[in-house]
Amino acid sequence: MDNTVVHYGIITILPAIITIGMAIWSKRVIESLLLGIMSAVIIMHSYTSGIAHSLLYAITNTFGAIAGHSANSELGLRGVGMLRNAGRAEVIIVVILLGTFITILDKSGGAFAFGEWLSAKVKSPKGAQNATALMGCSLFTSAYFSSLATGTVFKPIYDKMNISREKLAFILDSTSAHINVLIQFLAGLLIWEL
Repeated sequence: MDNTVVHYGIITILPAIITIGMAIWSKRVIESLLLGIMSAVIIMHSYTSGIAHSLLYAITNTFGAIAGHSANSELGLRGVGMLRNAGRAEVIIVVILLGTFITILDKSGGAFAFGEWLSAKVKSPKGAQNATALMGCSLFTSAYFSSLATGTVFKPIYDKMNISREKLAFILDSTSAHINVLIQFLAGLLIWEL
C-alpha cells in the first residue's frame, strides 16, 4: 500500500478564504461552512477526475465527505468523515439539540423575560459583565449550553448598555468551557479525598 500524500499547493487556502468571506458577507455560518467544505472537495476531486467531473458531482462528493468516505491511498485519504466516528456524530447531535433548546428559549420569550428581570437588578456595565461571568460559571452542565444560554440572555442587556458584543463573547469564552473542565477536576479531587 502506497502511503504517499498528495500536496495541492497554495490553492488549499481557497476553502478557508471562501468560508470566511461568505460568512462575513452573508452572516450565515452553516451555509458558509458547507460552501467551504464543498470547495475543498472540488479541489481534492478535481486532482483525480478533472474539474468538470468534480463540479458535476460536487454535492454528492460533499455529502460523502461529511458522512464519511472510504480510504483512498492514491489521495492519501484514510477513511475520514465528520459523521463516520460515533463520538463525532454524538457531539454534533448534542450541539444541534442544545441549539434547538436555546432557540425555543429565545423565541418563547423566556430568555427575554429573564433578561428583563436581570436588567432591573444590573445597573452598570461593570455589573452586567460581572453578572455574565457569574451566570457563565454557574451553568456548568455543558460548555455549549453555558455559552449559548448566557449569551442569549445577556445579548439584549449588552446592547442596551452599549457594551460591545465582542466583550460578551470574551467573557463567555473565558468562563463557560474552563469552569466545566475545572468543576469535573474539582469533583474528582473531592471524591478522591473521600
